[in-house]
Amino acid sequence: MKKILFGGCIIASIMCSCISSCSSKTTNESSRIQATTASTTSAQTEIEETTSLSESTIQNTEPSTYEKMKYNFHVETVSADSIYNTEIITMPETINGFDYGLCDFNGDKLVVQIYSNNQGEDYSEYGLFDLDSLTYEKIVSDSDDLYFLCARGNDYVFMRESDDVWSLEYYNSETLKFKIMMYLNDDLYFDERSVAFYKDKILFDIQTTSSVSIYEYNINTAKTNIFLNDAFHPFVYNNNLKYLAVNKDTKKCEKVVDCSDNSEYLIKNDYVCDIAIGIGDSSFGLTSIDDESNPDFFNYFMEVVELKNDGNCVPIISTQLGSGEQITPLCINSFCVGWFDWTGDENTPCVYEIKDKKLVLFDWLKDCYYSTYLGDNIGLIYDDLEFEENRQICIFSPK
Repeated sequence: MKKILFGGCIIASIMCSCISSCSSKTTNESSRIQATTASTTSAQTEIEETTSLSESTIQNTEPSTYEKMKYNFHVETVSADSIYNTEIITMPETINGFDYGLCDFNGDKLVVQIYSNNQGEDYSEYGLFDLDSLTYEKIVSDSDDLYFLCARGNDYVFMRESDDVWSLEYYNSETLKFKIMMYLNDDLYFDERSVAFYKDKILFDIQTTSSVSIYEYNINTAKTNIFLNDAFHPFVYNNNLKYLAVNKDTKKCEKVVDCSDNSEYLIKNDYVCDIAIGIGDSSFGLTSIDDESNPDFFNYFMEVVELKNDGNCVPIISTQLGSGEQITPLCINSFCVGWFDWTGDENTPCVYEIKDKKLVLFDWLKDCYYSTYLGDNIGLIYDDLEFEENRQICIFSPK
């Protein structure tokens, strides 16, 4: 039985340059954060060329020296209780007698994976947990070889490993049927974070060593085709699709394209590798820069930024170069932007409030490595490392 790391079923890979990606042969080991080189220049040159970085927010440390360091805040902060309704919920010790982990929201219900690691008793299934009634309903069972990716209503996307062959699969919880979207191999790189439902289609990245394209799976016809060439990371919110266009010569993210009106704007920061769109014209990105002078595996500078129509990036929150901190992936709903805090420093859990343009601090929760999940009208933060012990989560919604 494969127990999903960090208490959830998200199979995460670290942000890197547009054409680089983790291998489609994802295992429990490779589901940990992977790192590849973002540029061939030195880290110091990268820092100087990036408009959203400043010397005051970047500090080098020795390899594997992870001292207590906090996020760098670039906007005003506010305590969560002042703008959100917050509640601590104690989840059940087990579900149907099994251990479990959190995956994501489907609407305002939690997708969870329940499993057993007992010898001779391997079992796994996915289901929905209602936070109001604290009740559970099964989605699919006998799913030891399945990895949850995303959901919309009765439609689900999983990645399956069967006899060392990986496939992307569509599942409908009403018909109880799986359909294969695409087989993956060593020449096709798939980014687990870049799956999105768009009208009657499912969009996802497929990358090779020389190109990147967005593919579409048509739910009605069960056909898979290329949707856009030289395009990366489709993001859909309220049926509005945006994506990162890639310069096929430089292999860098060049601009954000909004498919609702075919508008586009350039990205002046070469290191934007993830986007999220929100209400109105709001767009947000994540930058990632290697510290090539430091051989430690987790030496990155990462920054959440707001993307402006003039191509500039306004910093919101950042890590410190060499601290080993990872904030990925971005998630968004109608009122805030969130992310996972994966490794390195223990930080105060926080999200970014879109309307007020403030960082919202859950400062009465202890510093921790935390995960943020966002439903349609609700948010959830929990401490990955402590969840199996205390089973507590914090849910929040606008007042």
